[in-house]
Amino acid sequence: MAIRKWTLTLVRGALIPKRFYWLKAKDTPYDISGGVAALRVKPEGQDEFEVGSPIVEITDGPAGEITIAFDEATVDGYSFERAEIALQVDSKILQTGRMRIRNFYDG
Repeated sequence: MAIRKWTLTLVRGALIPKRFYWLKAKDTPYDISGGVAALRVKPEGQDEFEVGSPIVEITDGPAGEITIAFDEATVDGYSFERAEIALQVDSKILQTGRMRIRNFYDG
């Protein structure tokens, strides 16, 4: 399975949960029931850290569904605007990409 690149944009003041589905093939999900999902975050010029439950959770294991739902307090605590990220289940990387944080009124 090829790892897909993606961008996760968090907007302070308008945080909306993001859902991801891990599929073997079109419309055929991996069953990730009982697994542990996490998002590894490496901000530019800072140490890597991991975000897990309750922000990153498997919300429908048989459907391969993972939900990322940041809250305002967590995002407000971040001092960076960009980071490299990796979404993983049980330490297996599913997707890599970048995370961007911007303010609601930045456009």
